[in-house]
Amino acid sequence: AGDPRQFDGLQTIIENFLPASQSFNSATSGGDPLSLLLLDEAIDAVRNPNAIMVSASLARKFWAAGRDSSVAGFVNYLPNDPATGLGVAITQYNGINIIPIKNTFNRDTILPYTEPASVGGALQTTSLYVGNFSTDGIYGTQNGAVESNIYGNVPGSVFYKGDVEWQAGMGIDHPLAVARIADITDAAITA
Repeated sequence: AGDPRQFDGLQTIIENFLPASQSFNSATSGGDPLSLLLLDEAIDAVRNPNAIMVSASLARKFWAAGRDSSVAGFVNYLPNDPATGLGVAITQYNGINIIPIKNTFNRDTILPYTEPASVGGALQTTSLYVGNFSTDGIYGTQNGAVESNIYGNVPGSVFYKGDVEWQAGMGIDHPLAVARIADITDAAITA
């Protein structure tokens, strides 16, 4: 990011600080549909993967591929409470949770199909991330507690003026804790 106070995210960390083996790109101009073979390679590149992070749109493509056994025989839907069989269904691929990423208002605006393909073409691709979220993988950090200050009423209104400060970040404990597949087009998943 251009602002040094702004969070850079996994893409910047993978591109600048991790080995090239953690980044998977299409060789086709304009990108390709997600290939499950490429996803298997990315999973193999991560030490103890426990999450596949995708846009909500790409998660729907996993659901569609799961309905076609010739494409994805390894997409499972498990309840989040295995003891009772109740709760929200969690989609898994090869035993790894598929986590759709949405913004605060439950909209699909994170990881949209607006990334440039690495070989060229229109801004029409997205990425997914395979990660190990744990103390020896990807983890959240903070420096101190959340602080807030209220300065009082804004003159002539019912609003209060204040600020909230939270110094938070992300750490990666091992270079094989995350992998990125880029150049994914808005097309059906292939085997």
